[in-house]
This record gives sequence, C-alpha cells and structure tokens, in this order.
Amino acid sequence: DEALSYAMESLAMRKCCLPSYHTTIIHTMKAIGQYHEDEGRWQEAEKYFFDAHEITVKYVPKTHTSYAFSLLHLGVYWDTQSEYDKALDH
Repeated sequence: DEALSYAMESLAMRKCCLPSYHTTIIHTMKAIGQYHEDEGRWQEAEKYFFDAHEITVKYVPKTHTSYAFSLLHLGVYWDTQSEYDKALDH
C-alpha cells in the first residue's frame, strides 16, 4: 500500500498548509476513497467519500459543478453498495 501511504502523506500536508475547504483537499480525499473502494475496503471508502462531501456541502455553493459531482459520486457509490435509499437521496 505504498500508493496509499503517499496519498495519506499528501492529504496531511495539504490539511496543514491549505484551508479545510480547499478543493485540493476534497479531491485528495475522494482519491483516497477511490483507492479504498478499488481495494474492496468499502467502509474506509465511504468514510473518505462522505467526509469530502461534508466539506463540499459546507463550503461550496449548491450551484457549483463540484457540488453536483460530489452528490453524483456519493449516489453512484451507494448504488454500487445496493444502498438504494441513500443513493436516491444523492
């Protein structure tokens, strides 16, 4: 998991140097979530996807494309997990 180690280090550095709402942090969290999903670690993936979405909801206007993609990403993730009620909400 060397790739994950680098991604986690990158996230820590970005959180240290950038405001918590910076899109780079959001994208890095989604990338880490995607890594976990690809490895079959669904709970870890969901945590990163949801945390990234929470930042997006808090700081990004609902009219921004990043907000729409965040909703789409969560909806697709939950659909793949057969959590249709959650998917329909996003």
